[in-house]
Amino acid sequence: MSASLAAILGGAAGAVALVGISILLIWFCISRSRSVSRTSETGSSDPSVQVGRHGGVELSMRETRRFQMEELSLATKNFSDKNLIGQGKFGEVYMGFLQDGMLVAIKKRPGTASQEFINEVHYLSAIQHRNIVTLLGYCQENNLQFLVYEYIHSGSVSSHLYGTGQHSREKLEFKNRLTIAQGAAKGLAHLHSLSPRLVHKDFKTANVLVDENFIAKVADAGIRNFLGRVDIAGSSSQVTADEMFLAPEVREFRRFSEKSDVYSFGVFLLELVSGREARDFASSDSTQNMVEWVQNIQEGSNVSCIIDERLGNSFTGEAMEGLIQLIMRCVEASSERRPGMSHVVMELDRIVEKEMSLTTIMGEGTSTSPSSFSSPTAPPSGNTHPHLPPPSQGATSSEASPSTILIHEYTRAVQSQSYNEIWSKVQLHDHDQLQEDDDNSHHHESEAAAASVGASASVQLRVRPRGASPRLAQHPHSPSIQLL
Repeated sequence: MSASLAAILGGAAGAVALVGISILLIWFCISRSRSVSRTSETGSSDPSVQVGRHGGVELSMRETRRFQMEELSLATKNFSDKNLIGQGKFGEVYMGFLQDGMLVAIKKRPGTASQEFINEVHYLSAIQHRNIVTLLGYCQENNLQFLVYEYIHSGSVSSHLYGTGQHSREKLEFKNRLTIAQGAAKGLAHLHSLSPRLVHKDFKTANVLVDENFIAKVADAGIRNFLGRVDIAGSSSQVTADEMFLAPEVREFRRFSEKSDVYSFGVFLLELVSGREARDFASSDSTQNMVEWVQNIQEGSNVSCIIDERLGNSFTGEAMEGLIQLIMRCVEASSERRPGMSHVVMELDRIVEKEMSLTTIMGEGTSTSPSSFSSPTAPPSGNTHPHLPPPSQGATSSEASPSTILIHEYTRAVQSQSYNEIWSKVQLHDHDQLQEDDDNSHHHESEAAAASVGASASVQLRVRPRGASPRLAQHPHSPSIQLL
């Protein structure tokens, strides 16, 4: 009887053990299956792919470099003042020259070593994109923390627009500004496309850098994650400057989101278009900020005073109008009414494509600005105008005929029938010259066309090879006339 009971108990114990082993095997297989599934979602079979900080789809992790303090000290000549190039939220920024020949930007601050710091560096250094400044590595020694980034040679967009350094108040053509906006938008959109999504939280003109090829790169992505709090660090003047880029919901409730980044991007676009710093409005006696200033101007339909005078006539009215409309959508007070960054990228792509096609057709340095961008007053005497570049000194186009002769028409000149003023504003872009016997014909037909459109924005005359007869055509994109 006792032997039978022992056999029964032994069999039961064996069965329990078998069930336990089976459960462990099933759990192991399920876990492995989930891991493979996550890897396939990223499209990567790299064993270095790891789970993101918040348990979302993984980022492909490149090995993050751990620098020695001795190496960084040597690269910056013992953190010499001559190598000090800036001061940011994280701390001092130095330019360094590593022994392998690489130029780097090194951010330095006091701080005790922590695993949390390392984890954050691993996460951010995994973000690889053409329009984002790459975080290369880190160092934690002697109660100091360092972040090492790739060095971007041409500095920030703010230094090109209104800085005090090498690029102080450098003229940026409209095409350059559009390309910069396009690249910065793609960088920011990439951050928002990550899983988990990364909100920049500190997007501003000073954090958009350009390399030697003028490719825009977004800097300081995720830098607020190292600060441990959402309050803005720095002096009161820095706080005021940064506040200008923050969305209303961030200023009031400290609620960051992708849409608060969109608002910041709208202020960045506004600085690109106007050539003015948002902080100027905070330091002046004005009771309105930069966004309110533009909104009031747009309501009055006098948008020409928004545009940076240094742009001259290097833009088309269609592109400028589209850009200002996009700005107004980005800086909507309600976050729900703002577009996503992916939509902003598509809009900028459309504006850039249209601008490039129009200026290619009409030649460089031309403007087809609509009347809302034109000067409301009569042009000054002489052969120049604030919105026209000086006459070309012997410059000719390398492109074959036909090319464009752009004739600016002024409202007051047309209304007073002072056509001589119109025809005096001519800019040639070709070796070809009009035959003398065609000049009178062109002049009479153009006068009749100009009178029929009244206060139109511009008249264009495209030169055909000698012997070709001119014809009138309505420009498809603006209230202007072409002689083709």
